[in-house]
Amino acid sequence: MSTPQLCGAKTRAGGTCKKPAMIAQARCSLHGGKTPSALAAAQHRLAEQAARRTLADLGEVVPVTDPVGAL
Repeated sequence: MSTPQLCGAKTRAGGTCKKPAMIAQARCSLHGGKTPSALAAAQHRLAEQAARRTLADLGEVVPVTDPVGAL
């Protein structure tokens, strides 16, 4: 099992947040990971990853600029 990516936000002490980032995001829920725009962007990234995996499974090597639109 891989280690989860940590939140990249800076703390008041100058260090970085030690909480794990939310899925497909760079921030935890306390540092903006639950905002509507962050959730929408994460959903788009996950759909793009799924589209790339599907294209790879089909064995098609096609240059795609928008994987979601390709499906």
